[in-house]
Amino acid sequence: MKNIQQDIKQNQFKNVYLLYGEEQYLKRYCKNSLRKALVGEDSMNFSHYEGKNIKIQEIIDQAETVPFFAEHRLLMIEESGFFKNAPDDALVDYMKHLPEYAVLVFVESEVDKRNRMYKAVNSVGYVSECVLPDTASLAGWVKRGAASYHKEMDARTIQRFIEYTGWSMDNMNMELSKVVDYVGNRESITLEDVESICTVTMENKLFDMIRNVALKQQKQALEQYYDLLLLKEPPMKILALLSRQFQQILVAKDQIPRGVNGAALGKILGIPPFAVSKVAEMTKYFTVEELREALETCAGYETDVKMGRMQDRLSVELIIIRYSSKKL
Repeated sequence: MKNIQQDIKQNQFKNVYLLYGEEQYLKRYCKNSLRKALVGEDSMNFSHYEGKNIKIQEIIDQAETVPFFAEHRLLMIEESGFFKNAPDDALVDYMKHLPEYAVLVFVESEVDKRNRMYKAVNSVGYVSECVLPDTASLAGWVKRGAASYHKEMDARTIQRFIEYTGWSMDNMNMELSKVVDYVGNRESITLEDVESICTVTMENKLFDMIRNVALKQQKQALEQYYDLLLLKEPPMKILALLSRQFQQILVAKDQIPRGVNGAALGKILGIPPFAVSKVAEMTKYFTVEELREALETCAGYETDVKMGRMQDRLSVELIIIRYSSKKL
């Protein structure tokens, strides 16, 4: 992302960019910034394509069309699948022969780095993986966001805000707007404001529930589960996320003794850096055998529910009871 900002600042652009990853806010920010810098509101020199049925020759023809009274012609191509499936040879070869004025911006959810199209773009342009930034970067972003509303947040409040809301920047942006409305004319956003108005993410609620399971606090864990049910969260979704978190704890239990932690561990687990410490804490309370057994139990209960041998709500209750019961 810094490279894109630098290109915009210097007004020196690559012929092709690839933006990919799960962080929608960053992808949208980058593509919109590139469009604004390259063509602004000019629609005559901008083409947009989306979906799996894009005609390759049409892209090439558009890229070959000299811009009308402008320096650049921009083609925005989203969710094409070109970077997951076998790419068209004509498009791969064309990446090496783009006209100087043409800029192609690909926006994808997933890519395969072994894909020939990926390699072609990487060799002639710039590839940016849009993932949730580390905690320090997120803190700075939240602080600047609050300042844009003429509000202040201290470090502790920002940390709590990230813990509550920080699984996507879109969600954080929405929650920041909510808390700003809540405080009204006050200049300072306090810890109490965040705790009063911000919606805790599903992932964080499950982390808290698993922590109570690990600490054998059965009553609290069950109450948290029933709260999720009141919020209309499907039991099978909760079971799937529980299984995923048991898997994450098992992987962390293997990786931490090898010296893998922080952002590196977060990347392996597929979670934000600020959540790594929560998973790491859980490794102290479960043995490898317990975690493997928990994963097998979750899988077995999922099958039982699908086969009609067990109620979906009961499946999660049994998991909580089984692993939060104090050993005699």
